[in-house]
Parts: sequence; C-alpha cells; structure tokens
Amino acid sequence: MPKLRYSNKGLLSTFSPSTGKRLLYRFKSVDQQANFHAYTTFSSKAKSPTLSSPFQVVSPPDQRIGRGLKSIKISEVKLFAKEHQLIVHDAPMKTLQGWGIPKPKDDENNDVSSGSFDIGIVVSFGYFLTREILDALPDAINIHPSLLPKYRGASPIQYSIMNGDKETGITIQELHPKIFDAGRILRQITLPIPPDSTYKRLETYLAEKGAELLIDTLRNFYDYKVNAQPQDLTQVTKAPKIAKEMSIVSWDKLTAEQVVRLDRAISHQPLTSTGKEEISSLPGTIFYQHSQESIQIVCANGTSMIGCTSVKMSEKKEIQVKDWINGYPIISGVTRFGDDSKKEEP
Repeated sequence: MPKLRYSNKGLLSTFSPSTGKRLLYRFKSVDQQANFHAYTTFSSKAKSPTLSSPFQVVSPPDQRIGRGLKSIKISEVKLFAKEHQLIVHDAPMKTLQGWGIPKPKDDENNDVSSGSFDIGIVVSFGYFLTREILDALPDAINIHPSLLPKYRGASPIQYSIMNGDKETGITIQELHPKIFDAGRILRQITLPIPPDSTYKRLETYLAEKGAELLIDTLRNFYDYKVNAQPQDLTQVTKAPKIAKEMSIVSWDKLTAEQVVRLDRAISHQPLTSTGKEEISSLPGTIFYQHSQESIQIVCANGTSMIGCTSVKMSEKKEIQVKDWINGYPIISGVTRFGDDSKKEEP
C-alpha cells in the first residue's frame, strides 16, 4: 500500500551599550523566531536610540529554487531589514570559513572609516562562527530556546514536546569557539509549556519571550557578562536536527499519547506510515468508526488507540476518512499500518 500521511485534524486521543555602540546581528533565512527577534529588537532601538547605533544584519544569500532554479528565495529577515532601511550583509552560502566581519556602515550605506562592531547577536543562524570571526567581535551571544545545557542542538522545541516536558525556557549564552550551544550562560528563564502545544505555537511563544529577554540583557549586558556561569556538563542532553525518518510511526513502540506528541512536535512534517493486511489487533491495526467517520489505530502493546478523521496518500490530496475507506481496500480490524523503517519478512 502507498505511503500515507495522516492529518493532525481530529485526533481523538486522550548591552546596555553606550551611545554609538555598533551591533551586528546574524539571522537565519526563514525562521519565525529570528524574524520576531529582529522586529522586537529593532522596535526597541527605535524607542531607545541609546541602545545601539548602527544596527546591521547578516543573512544567508538569496537562493535559486524550484524547477530549473528559476525562482529566487529571499530571506524573510532580509526582506524585513530592507523594509525598515536596515543595512544587510550577505553571508556565504554554506560556511563562514574564510569569511570576515564586514565593516560597519553609516545610515547612507558608506563604510565607517574607524571602529568596529561591539557585539554580535546570533539567532537561528545555522552557521558555526569561526575563531577568526569571534576574535573580531568583543562579544558574541546567542538566544537558545531551551534550558541549557538541556537540549543542545537544532531542535530543542521539538524534543521538549516529543518528550512530554511540562516546562522549557530561554537561554542567552556566549558563543563557544568550538561547540554549538556550549557557551557560558548570561541569562536564563524557565517557562511553562502550554497544554497541547504544537511546534509552531510554542516557537512563537518562545520567540516573544526570548525577544523580551534579549532586550533586557542588552540594556544591562556588562553586568550579566561579569556574572556569566559555565554550563553543567553532567546535565548535557542533545536535540539534533529532526530527520525525515522520524516522521515514520513505529506503531509497535509508541503509545497513542506518544504518537500525538510526535505529531504536535513535527506537525510541519506530517507523520507517515505504510499499510498491510493481517488478521490481528497488533499495533497499527485500523478500526473504522462509522458513527464518527474516523479511524482508530492500535498503538504500542495494544493498550491505547489514536484516532484520525482525514488521511493523505502520498502524492495525493488530503481526504476524509469516509472517502478513503470507500476508495481503497481497507478492512476494519484487518488492514494494518506498518513501519517502513523495517524490512518486511518474505
């Protein structure tokens, strides 16, 4: 049976720098968190001119995408910066190796004859800053959406949801010259994770809180720097990039609650499975609920079930379960979703 994607609809289971200081901001291309930080920081600067001057942005370059590479994808942050007449510097495409800090520019986009940036602020940038870049900046900090050293890596928000955590937080750290997310901690706040949070909703919530914390940290930067604390290496956990394979549901290993958490954590990358027929009620078995026009799927150990009201076949449009049942050879209590990360026995 073709690979399936099920919708998450209808799941039934239970510094204060002095005037004249220059800040260099680095942002990833299409990250809502980065964009919100940019907006809030810029708004704060506009209201408090003594916070920083000038404010400049580094963003990945435009990319050609699509068939024939005819379309050009421009960073959301770059678009935001241009809209607000901020100066933007393009970073190299893949690595900062050999790339140097650009010279500060004045409001007319002319190089400043003397001086340099006083601090770099990295938000979801995706690049590792080289020793040469860090040496060129008196200070460089990062905003990370977790309670470091917990969830070092690219996907702390997703892992906090997948693991059923009740709280998370924001950490503002110094950049480490060798390891991602291993710098001294300047600020850290603990925040509750709202019930039933999805990745997108939690990302927006943490971006707002992180932006507020960033502005307060900048206004009192040197005080926080003096009191910065090293991370406890005995408490380090990792949150690596979400791999495509993680969307494949292992029905024999995950309970209904775990499937729901997985869906909420990576719902921007729909869960997938394959199907097969087998007379049993093993994990993955499908039961059609006619009265609710939904399917119930048996999860790990046969002790819990999860419901779906719509299904999306690979390369097809999403359809309601009733239409799926009528259009495909699905037998309630017999057809079973499988885990195509494992090979079938002949």
